[in-house]
Amino acid sequence: MISWLSRGIRRGTAFCSKKIETANNERCPNGFDPGKERTHIIYNDKVSLYATALLDKYPQSDYKWEPVDDLQSIDWKTYDGSGDKGYFLEVDLGYPPEVQDITSDLPLAPEKRIVRYEELSKKQQFTMDNLGKSTKRSFTSQPRLLLHCYDRENYVLHYKAL
Repeated sequence: MISWLSRGIRRGTAFCSKKIETANNERCPNGFDPGKERTHIIYNDKVSLYATALLDKYPQSDYKWEPVDDLQSIDWKTYDGSGDKGYFLEVDLGYPPEVQDITSDLPLAPEKRIVRYEELSKKQQFTMDNLGKSTKRSFTSQPRLLLHCYDRENYVLHYKAL
């Protein structure tokens, strides 16, 4: 059970979705062009996610597997978790194109896995080909925490992350 649950531990992600962004609105110090679309830049800092998660109820003893039929009878979209039970689930997640489009800057469900050479862009492959063998081997043999738009199979997560 502990081995299964540890598959759901991924740590945090850090990234920048765009290197350069320019805002266009009345509050811009370098001027506002009313002929262009009005845009704003938002900065999100989610530092307190771990502390917030600690406020939830978590099991302390009496761990047990629940029958699959019982889990399938729960409507996970509306389950509020206000009772004495919380759940970790193993699910298959589809990632349809319409979801990919709206989450392209921050894909859902980070996954720890090895990046295959074929998944790299041509520029990344060129860079990889010019690295020393030991660097190339360590990069392609160590699991990485990835944000991607592929489907996931046997993905372990807390029910609130659904």
